[in-house]
Amino acid sequence: MISIHLNIFLWRRFVMYKSMKTLIGKKFYKTAELAQKKLDVFYAVNRLTDDEYTELTALVETVYEENDA
Repeated sequence: MISIHLNIFLWRRFVMYKSMKTLIGKKFYKTAELAQKKLDVFYAVNRLTDDEYTELTALVETVYEENDA
């Protein structure tokens, strides 16, 4: 029972990471600030690891920087 619960939790975390990566890559959010706020919330409730949060934050800066240029 415990291993099933842990696997579901890890799966949810992975899905959140992949979903946010896709949404940011496709510029789903109108601004970088909105995308970053979403990342902050998911990070605060432990849906993203430190490494995932760092990677997605860099992706926000890269993708939305192109929009401003």
